[in-house]
Amino acid sequence: MHHEPYAPLSLVLPRCTALVHHGGIGTSAQGLAAGVPQLTMPMGFDQPDNATRLFRLGVGRWVMPSRFRGKTVAAALGELLDDPRVAAACARWSTQVKTSAAIDRTCDLLEERAI
Repeated sequence: MHHEPYAPLSLVLPRCTALVHHGGIGTSAQGLAAGVPQLTMPMGFDQPDNATRLFRLGVGRWVMPSRFRGKTVAAALGELLDDPRVAAACARWSTQVKTSAAIDRTCDLLEERAI
């Protein structure tokens, strides 16, 4: 085991096979950018919504806190990692997130909504 006070996800995640996390929006976005399958344990705030969105994008699953045990987590990770559709979705969304036009497009969408 090794403890690191800070490790930037943008550098760590591209070397990972999957990401298990709480379902926060920042971690979810970093996982999308890295193109890794995500398993979340949403507990509150925006986390259940984020977990649902990751599922709908085809890149994630969730396990509720009351069921978050080794066997359940291992099975959910196995499903994510064995599904070629998940790998394809991760690659597709990673490309979308990383495109240089993503920020421009986001700003355009926000401006359209504000008018």
